Amino acid sequence: MIKHAKTALAIAALSLGVSTAGATTASATEKPAAESIRATVAAPTATSAWVHFLPTYESDHLSINSGDTLGVACWVASEGTIWDLVIDTTNDNAGYTLASYLTVTGAPAPCGSAGIASGVPSQTWIHLHPQADWEHQILNPGDSIRSLCNLGYVYDPSDGQTLIWDLVVDNTSGLAGLTWDKAVYGVTPPAC
Repeated sequence: MIKHAKTALAIAALSLGVSTAGATTASATEKPAAESIRATVAAPTATSAWVHFLPTYESDHLSINSGDTLGVACWVASEGTIWDLVIDTTNDNAGYTLASYLTVTGAPAPCGSAGIASGVPSQTWIHLHPQADWEHQILNPGDSIRSLCNLGYVYDPSDGQTLIWDLVVDNTSGLAGLTWDKAVYGVTPPAC
């Protein structure tokens, strides 16, 4: 049984040898999918799932739990598998998780066209949790970045700042995570 329509689309794309990760960019007026697509960790299969920087099993991760409030921002096909990019607004964690780990309400967009086209003026850190001293990966200028949604103002005890944090995806490198809104070009995306 296919849990949602995107799975059927991605399976068809994979069978044709088409990648869905680098789809064309969308207009700045598009509504980010995370605003209306909700998910839960699928029970009884799991009580928690990992979220990763990259849509791979080997990528660094944090956990999301059954019962957390999750939004699905977008999806990618990688390594023959469908991955959802999720935002856990209960614990402010974000990253890719296997689509099969979730029960999704709605049909998220591919990450290549979700959200608002944006970019970074210089190398910028992204995190799986909105805290500057947490492990990070790097976004580069010129990469195809999409701003998906924002967590609003979040206090960061590591540096004492209260800043808006955005969920972004880099369709050039495949990385996804949270970064300061002021580090990204363009308008602040809608709330997660």
